[in-house]
Amino acid sequence: MLSGSIDMAFPKSKQKRLVVDDLPYITCVSENGRTEDGGVKLRVIVQADYGLESLCVIAGMVNRDYWFDYPDIDIEKTFAIAPRVICELIRYALTNGWSPTESKTQASIKLDNDGLFAIMQRIGIARS
Repeated sequence: MLSGSIDMAFPKSKQKRLVVDDLPYITCVSENGRTEDGGVKLRVIVQADYGLESLCVIAGMVNRDYWFDYPDIDIEKTFAIAPRVICELIRYALTNGWSPTESKTQASIKLDNDGLFAIMQRIGIARS
């Protein structure tokens, strides 16, 4: 669990500023451990740069590690989290309980790979 601001948790080089629906956010994608079979657990951390500046952690996605899997890389299990995907994840968090204008409390949103792939498909982004 994170506390404070995203600046306290991650260096500026890992942060990306995005504007979603005319509102500013600071985001970061980070590894959150490994699965037993070498999968990379990912989390997307978002801080609203407006309102009460609360944090939202979106976790539950598992990507593959090209280094670990080489040469048997299963493309069906890999994905890239581009800024456009992060923008959709912010919208997803806002419609699933995160309210940076009403609460300073950090929100935690669970999203597995199937949910992520559905979001990516909806916005027309192919995996990987």
